[in-house]
Amino acid sequence: MAKKEIREFVRNLYHLLYVNIKLIVALEIIEYSLNKEFLKKIKSVKSAVKKGEKLEKSFSLISTDEDFLNLIKIGEETGELPLIFKTLYEKYEFEANVRKEVISLTVYPVTVIVTSIIIVFILLKVVVPKFVAVYKDMNQELPKLTRMTIKMSEITDKYSIHIGVILIIIVSSFYIMKKKNVINFDKYIFKLPIFGKINKKIFLLKFSQELYTLTISNVDFVKSLKIVCKTRNNYIKEEINKIISKIEKGNSIEKAFKESEIFDIEYRSYLRIAEKTGNLPYCFEQLKNIYYERVSGNVRLFLKLLEPISIIFIAMIIGVIVLSVMLPIFRLGENL
Repeated sequence: MAKKEIREFVRNLYHLLYVNIKLIVALEIIEYSLNKEFLKKIKSVKSAVKKGEKLEKSFSLISTDEDFLNLIKIGEETGELPLIFKTLYEKYEFEANVRKEVISLTVYPVTVIVTSIIIVFILLKVVVPKFVAVYKDMNQELPKLTRMTIKMSEITDKYSIHIGVILIIIVSSFYIMKKKNVINFDKYIFKLPIFGKINKKIFLLKFSQELYTLTISNVDFVKSLKIVCKTRNNYIKEEINKIISKIEKGNSIEKAFKESEIFDIEYRSYLRIAEKTGNLPYCFEQLKNIYYERVSGNVRLFLKLLEPISIIFIAMIIGVIVLSVMLPIFRLGENL
């Protein structure tokens, strides 16, 4: 199932279970609102539940998402399925909003970069060569800037396919290495001047949301950390595992989080208050709201500043190339 369909399915199931409708009946009611593809999956789930299969195994026919299945398992063990599906729906809604913010943050810069590359490529491949033919008849020494532009044009014309292939190999290599955690990219991304701070806020936002989802469902805090840890990269796993180890050895939550580079003083102060009051769900609810506002604010500011900067950036690139091809003509005019 696509994320949107899962979100709607979870929402509908929550509303039905909340008014004490049995799970089998709720699944039968939901069937009428689904298309044929999803209808088959729901029927398979219903069939598995009727046979007495564990709910975790039954619902794996819909989604293999670890968070989803872990919470279903917890709901079955505690008898709190309505609460679990309510929590899941809130989680998916929240994640959808965060995803929109992150997409807004990344789409514009990528568009600017791609547009700039296309414009430069067209200028060097099509426009500059036409001027080169004119310069040959002028019999004068070309300015250094013009010679550099012509050289770039020749390289682009001669090796454009090679350059494209090299770029694809480089991007693919980075993607594969990130997937396999050959290089711990996230550790270095957190240390970048601007994007590092934003990326860290996005992580803390998602981390707080996931822990809120689990703790509000009455899952033990250490168990919650272990569940969250399963979905993280090696660097995050290492940090969270250190925290789990310290808590299991008897350290306070605030002290366990203290030595991690990821969690700042403010974050730890909320944890300290939560530990004293015994209200972890409220703590993580506040933290997710705080970091959602900060991420949203950063995105709005970034997009507000990026538009004029990107226009200036593209204009400068075009301006330099146009100036370089026009300089010899200006000089010729001065000599007449």
